[in-house]
Amino acid sequence: MTGLDRRKFLKRAGVATAGTGALWVTPSVLGLDQAFAVASCKVPTLTGWAATQVGAWQGGSGSFAGFAAGALGAPYNTAPFNTGTQPTFLSEQDPPAATYVYATVVGSYTSAAFALSANSTYTFTYNIRARDTQNHVATQQVEVQWATSTAGPWTTIGMPFQSTLHAGSPRDVRTDVTGATALLTTTTAATVFLRFAFSFQGTIGTANNARANDIAVTLPIVTCK
Repeated sequence: MTGLDRRKFLKRAGVATAGTGALWVTPSVLGLDQAFAVASCKVPTLTGWAATQVGAWQGGSGSFAGFAAGALGAPYNTAPFNTGTQPTFLSEQDPPAATYVYATVVGSYTSAAFALSANSTYTFTYNIRARDTQNHVATQQVEVQWATSTAGPWTTIGMPFQSTLHAGSPRDVRTDVTGATALLTTTTAATVFLRFAFSFQGTIGTANNARANDIAVTLPIVTCK
C-alpha cells in the first residue's frame, strides 16, 4: 500500500443544519503514525480534477460539474458554504432511473496524481451544502476517498455525508457542513489520487417528482504536519 497503513482515528467536525440541530461528522485517519511525524512535510497542490459518471445521467435535472471560486449561483452562493476562496463541485444531476444503494458509486470528481511526503499527516478540509426540495424522493451521499491508481481500490477517509429528505418541506431546505476533515498519514513517500465519490439511496425516476437531492462540495484545502 506504498507505505500507507490504515488504522482508525476519531476526530469530529461540527455541522450546522437547517432546523435539525447539530450533526457530527467523524473523519478517520489512515495509518496514524504520529511517532514519525515531521514538521517539514510538503503541502501538495490538487489539480486536474475530472468528473466521471456511470451510465447516462439525466442532464436536464441540473449540473454535474466543477465551478470556479464564487461562481456557483443560488442556493449555493451564500455563507457558510461558499467562502468565495475555493472552487466547488456540484452533484445536482440525477443518475439513470433505477433503485440505488449507497454502496454503489455512480459518479466521482477525481484529482490528478499528487505527491505526499514521508512520515506526515495530511488534513483535507472542505465544506458541504446539501439541498432538498419537494420533488426529491431519494438521498445522496458523498465520500472523500484516496487511491494509488484511478483504477482503485479506493479507500474512504472521513465520515461519509448523507443528505436528508424533508417530505412536504418548503422549496429549498439546506444542510451545511463546514470544516469537514479527512486525514491521511504516510510512513513513506507516495503518489496518490483524491476523489469525491457520489452515490444514492432510493428509487430515482425520470419524472420531475421522482428525483434525488443535491450536494455541493468545496475542493479541499490541504495542510500537513
